Amino acid sequence: MSATLPTVAFIGIGKMGWHMAGHLVRAGYRVLPLDVNPEIGAKFAAEHKTVIAEPADFADASIFVTMLPTSADVAEALLGESSTIRPFLTPGALVIDMSSSQPLETQSLGEQLAAVGVHVVDAPVSGGTVGAEKGTLTIMLGADSEEDAQRALPIVEAVSARVFRVGKLGAGHALKSLNNFVAAAGFIAATEALIAAQEYGLDPNLFLDVLSVSTGRNFSTEMTLKLNVVPGTYDSGFPLALMTKDVKIANELAHQLGTRSTMSDAVVAQLSSALGVLGNDPAADHALAAKVWQEEK
Repeated sequence: MSATLPTVAFIGIGKMGWHMAGHLVRAGYRVLPLDVNPEIGAKFAAEHKTVIAEPADFADASIFVTMLPTSADVAEALLGESSTIRPFLTPGALVIDMSSSQPLETQSLGEQLAAVGVHVVDAPVSGGTVGAEKGTLTIMLGADSEEDAQRALPIVEAVSARVFRVGKLGAGHALKSLNNFVAAAGFIAATEALIAAQEYGLDPNLFLDVLSVSTGRNFSTEMTLKLNVVPGTYDSGFPLALMTKDVKIANELAHQLGTRSTMSDAVVAQLSSALGVLGNDPAADHALAAKVWQEEK
């Protein structure tokens, strides 16, 4: 391991974070895994032959990567009263928020941490658990200074080489939420079309094969519907609650900017309704929304 590589604290060893942190280990970084479930951090350490991080170990970290569900989770992990990380966010440290956070809250977090000399960039990702595992995620990097962006670049490029420098701090999270809104709209449209196709008597796999080489193709026709809905596994790895949260961020951004929100209003309503049918279960896979809509007929 190169002595020149910084120690990285990786906060949030979930389905995607597990693979992302693993890429950092393979790139030669000393990774300190941290998760709300201590057993997950211990399991990650055992599998990747890294340390089971104790609180004192985080004093060695100069880079702090967050991969958490919401802006509130990121703020709590970094600045909460019971935060393991907070005592070690010292001047010169760099926080890379790879979560799907709210742009304005990211900017606020950046201001709070800048007051104590800590730098923040946002680098949310798109590509799901498959992209995380294969190292093919799309990463959207936002930073207020080019120096911060360049410092973060080797870390995020170890996760995936597909990195776009998209603007100031918060720009990555804005772009990610807008991307997920478009993806969710495609998911809803493709699901409605699939239900109609099946009702008409079309073979669902053939239907999706045709769409996926035609102008109706999208991520859901090629992946979610084909691999998770038609087979009835409903296990895409991306929770409906998080998809709904991401689309709400895009919808709120449109309302804040005064731009057209007709479609995002409708997508939020559709996703929220399906989530309610599923008991607002935070772990319910987003593919299950298709089952809800199929059964509603």
